[in-house]
Order: sequence, then C-alpha cells, then structure tokens
Amino acid sequence: MCGFRSPQEIRELFVEHLPRFYDRFLRGILEGQEIAESAVYAALLKLVLQSERGNRQEMLVLLEQELSGVQGDSLELKLVRRFFSQYPGDLSVLAPLYLNVLTLQPGEALYQPAGELHAYVEGIGVELMASSDNVLRGGSRPSISMHRSFSASSGSNTVTNRRPWLSGMIWDDGSILHRRGSSSSAGSTAAGMRCTTGPGSN
Repeated sequence: MCGFRSPQEIRELFVEHLPRFYDRFLRGILEGQEIAESAVYAALLKLVLQSERGNRQEMLVLLEQELSGVQGDSLELKLVRRFFSQYPGDLSVLAPLYLNVLTLQPGEALYQPAGELHAYVEGIGVELMASSDNVLRGGSRPSISMHRSFSASSGSNTVTNRRPWLSGMIWDDGSILHRRGSSSSAGSTAAGMRCTTGPGSN
C-alpha cells in the first residue's frame, strides 16, 4: 500500500463496504464544504490514530459488526478483514480503504517520495533509501506516542493523493523488461505503516 487515494475514492470505498461506519464517523470529514485535500487526510488520520478511548471503542465495535455482516470479496475488504484479525484494537486496519493498494510483479519497481505513508503487505522485496533516522510509525504498531507524532506531521500541506508509478526492471543494456503506469487496484503483509519525513526517499 502506498500513498493516499483521492477523497472521492475513499468515500466510495467506505460507502460500498462499511456504510454504517462511514455515516457515523466519516461523513463529516469527506462530505460537505470544500476543504484542502491535506486537511481531509489530516482529519482522517487523527480519527484513526488519536481518537479518545470511548470513541475508539465505539468505532471498533461498529467496525467488527459491519465486517461480520458485510458481503463482498474485493481485495480491499479482504485486507481489512485480515488486518482486523491481526490487530483487533487498531483502527489503522482501515488503511486499504484510504491508501492505494498495489501488487508488484517480479521485476517491477515502485518509487515513493519522502513523507509518503506506505506499508508492505506480503512477499519479498528490496527497499532502497537514503540514510534516515526520522521514520514515523503510522499504524499497526504499539507506540501511541509515535502515532501522535505521525498524525501531527500529517498536517503538512505536502500531504496529497498520488497514484504510485510502477515500472519494469531496467537491465544493464538499458532495455526495460516491461512497464506499467500508475495503478491503484492491485495488492503488495506486513510490518505496519510508516513514512519517512526527511530527504531520504524509498
């Protein structure tokens, strides 16, 4: 998973898969007056990472109820169910509905700039990045203080939606095995969500 989906796409996925959760907790964030995308994402992450204990418990109960009754076999819904079984007390299990979900085929590469929220779901890959000591954990992690740091950093106006670019392997002779453009409908489990806020990019 890598980068935020557009607010419209996030809204459509929640309405399709978790309509009661959307009506109760997200409608006020994703509908109504026009606000900057970065503000939408900051409000969404604040809800997921910094909700008060009572509100968080209410959200988790409703999420469990909906997941047990909702029909469908989309990749996003499968991942939410899977993550909820692994991290039942963590609302960041909803990430497949607000982050782009992609699958890298053998030989493909994905570029993600610094500051972009991402998570590896499954498989084996190699991550290349500049030396950095400022990685922030954004979910599926035990540290609440890191969640708060990450949520605060999301207030930056540089947080926007971006469909990651997938490219084929470039061989020594300069040829490219194959090339794919941007995509948001494929799947890459994982070690939790994170972003690098400094000059190092993955």
